Amino acid sequence: MFYKISPVLLGLCGLLSLAHAQKPAAEKQQEEAGPATAPAYEKVAVDSLANSGVFSSKPAVITAYLLKAPASESGGKAPGAVLAPACEGLMAPDGKRIKVKYRRMGKLLNDMGMTVLMVDGFTPRGFDEVCTRAHIDPITRLKDSLGGLAYLRGLDSVAANKIVLVTWGATAGLQGMNKANALAAKPGAGFAGAVMFYPDCTQVENRFAPYAPVQMFVGEKDAWNPAAPCQALSQRQEAGSAPFSITIYPDAYHGFDAPLPPHINNDNRKLGPVMVGNNPAAMTDAYKVTAGFVSGLFNKP
Repeated sequence: MFYKISPVLLGLCGLLSLAHAQKPAAEKQQEEAGPATAPAYEKVAVDSLANSGVFSSKPAVITAYLLKAPASESGGKAPGAVLAPACEGLMAPDGKRIKVKYRRMGKLLNDMGMTVLMVDGFTPRGFDEVCTRAHIDPITRLKDSLGGLAYLRGLDSVAANKIVLVTWGATAGLQGMNKANALAAKPGAGFAGAVMFYPDCTQVENRFAPYAPVQMFVGEKDAWNPAAPCQALSQRQEAGSAPFSITIYPDAYHGFDAPLPPHINNDNRKLGPVMVGNNPAAMTDAYKVTAGFVSGLFNKP
């Protein structure tokens, strides 16, 4: 178990002064969509581990976006990453582009020589988000991510034992890495590790015993998914489980890696209006720590 509070730059006062002003819808859409230029993702179909219906044994087919690793000089297989979005969904409001923060992370990992797969289980089921209503439960979202894992393992160019999970919000990632969960893969057969941005730590019952290393990032001022339950989770981690590290950023709200400055968000169906928004210093540090964490998983002596 490892826990730390990360110092961040304090020169954001001017930015945070905008916190109580909501962004106009048109401006929000423009910022979420981001620039038109981005790495070219291939749209692919992925079989989820969830069934297509209550009375069906056929897998639900979801959408995913694949960004293959650059060709290796050694010709070896590349590590991979499955990226699972928060309840806001993967796609920008125009429905044509992946949201900025997911593209940023995808580029970071791809630049490190990884094949990236972003899963979208929302759009194929007719939803663009699941924040305002519980359209898709966490177990189904976990099964979608595990479907992405199986897809990457089926690619000849990807090392089957070197695939990480990257999640935002929700509790599916925690459940997927926990030995206590029936759906969690066994050691050596599941994800090689996981990076989690501001997850919901309140839904993990009894014990948390990750079978592979976990790096978590949360904001000290996060009211959507507070940091305290994640701290408590680290303290009741079972002995003998894989390393579980938490970085807590002062002055950071939920969505500190998003493009929009702090503002009131009304999409939380349980809490109502909640402050969310970026903290550039926290995001920069989290990306740096993520790169080191992933490199450490795959470059062990």
